[in-house]
Amino acid sequence: MQDPGQTLRYAAKAFAASRLAFANNDAEMRMRAFDAYGKALRELQKALWDRDAMYRDETLAAARTLVPFELFECTSNSMRSWNSHESGTARLVQMRGPRRHQAPIPKQILEGLRYTSMIQALQYRKASFLGSQDWSTVPWQFSSKDSRQKLYDIGFQLAATIEGVDRLAEVQNASEKALTSSRSLSQLAQIDSNLDNWYRGLCQEYNVLCWMLPPSNPQTPDLNDPSSMQTLVFPDMDRAHVMTAFWTLKLTMSMIINQMCVRFTAEAQADDLSPSTTIFHEAASTSTLPSRPSSIPSTPSQLAHFVRATAQAHNAQHRLDLTANIVRSVPYFLRDEMGLMPAHMILWPIRVALYELQDSQPGIDYLSQETLQQSTATAQGPASVYNLEKQRLSKVSSALYDHLIEVKGLGYARQVGRAGRRWGRPMPSDVDKQIESSPTDPTAESNSSKTPQGQQDLAGQGRGNDADADFRASWKAVQRQATSQRPEFTSPVAERYRGV
Repeated sequence: MQDPGQTLRYAAKAFAASRLAFANNDAEMRMRAFDAYGKALRELQKALWDRDAMYRDETLAAARTLVPFELFECTSNSMRSWNSHESGTARLVQMRGPRRHQAPIPKQILEGLRYTSMIQALQYRKASFLGSQDWSTVPWQFSSKDSRQKLYDIGFQLAATIEGVDRLAEVQNASEKALTSSRSLSQLAQIDSNLDNWYRGLCQEYNVLCWMLPPSNPQTPDLNDPSSMQTLVFPDMDRAHVMTAFWTLKLTMSMIINQMCVRFTAEAQADDLSPSTTIFHEAASTSTLPSRPSSIPSTPSQLAHFVRATAQAHNAQHRLDLTANIVRSVPYFLRDEMGLMPAHMILWPIRVALYELQDSQPGIDYLSQETLQQSTATAQGPASVYNLEKQRLSKVSSALYDHLIEVKGLGYARQVGRAGRRWGRPMPSDVDKQIESSPTDPTAESNSSKTPQGQQDLAGQGRGNDADADFRASWKAVQRQATSQRPEFTSPVAERYRGV
């Protein structure tokens, strides 16, 4: 890499000063962090308007360095600025083309971007260009792709498949909907099989992936205290990351398959259909489904059996086991010696785990009514034990999520929490009040003389906004990036430093 230039220097200085300020509760240092961040944004915008500078590795590195600043500081007091930076970096990568990412430094930046872009693709349930054939192969044309990147490939496949699942709502013809649903379900089953094959390959690559430790404080009377829980530990952070990402993809897959099976069955019952009626007969007889080799439905009865078997394989207990693995892994990521970025790496897994744990009807989906009645009568049956464990994991997860915000200072986790159940952890009211009472950007007041009237309140945009409105606005920004001539990196701070 050549001389990094002012853009990367300011970006690195901003992030370093931000974390020093948080660690020492230093208001003056935080002012310096935001000042450097504003200057980095200004220099980055200059570089993006210079055709030669835009394609330099140093510009890509600076853009990527600004992403963790938004991750921890959340300058817009919502999820929008982080999404803008993330999609802006992805757009810059896309414009550079896959061949420009074969050298070690840009390839390493691309590999880091693929994780967060995979999360964004799953979050918005949309396919990503990074999952295409060229972007999955060309950057590694002269080097090998590790197990982490192979796992991300499967995650991109899942996001593209979910996009197809969402289009089912637009299908009106009942026969066509049944056919499309069964195809989508088979595709998901195949991706689930790909995840299992990936895991078997990882077991061959490593002798040890993780092990269980007893509770650090087994005498505590509070069973909701994380120290009262068995925890998982790993030989290193690489294996911790791939294992939690694997469990999270499996859990995401299982939740979607479960929802599809429930919807598939409910729609059939609502229309008073059975596996022998025309809709199921047409779907089964005309379908060539890319499922597991031994599970391709070719008759109405096989289709019905396929739906039931798939639902049973992805039942509530299966999802709870995956969720428990994720929750038991979180303390390892939060250890002081692990530094800052592992807190970012575990945010997505704990979000997905909390979404599953905060289900409004725990334990109902594929436990039979007979089992539920017996469990209610004895208070010791499978449903009762399941619900007690789910409630405990939910409370432990909430405590661990608070740790991400209050101890690690992960501002994006705070904003995700404020968005409500869609994103996992609801924000505690006392913490939320503290957020509302303090400005996100400490430089807003000191720079007000540089800011046109009407822009001085931008630091509070998104404050108190509806979660769905924030989600829609963020997605529109991502869509706009995909077709823009130049990447956009928006933030209230950028407005105050424009033209300075």
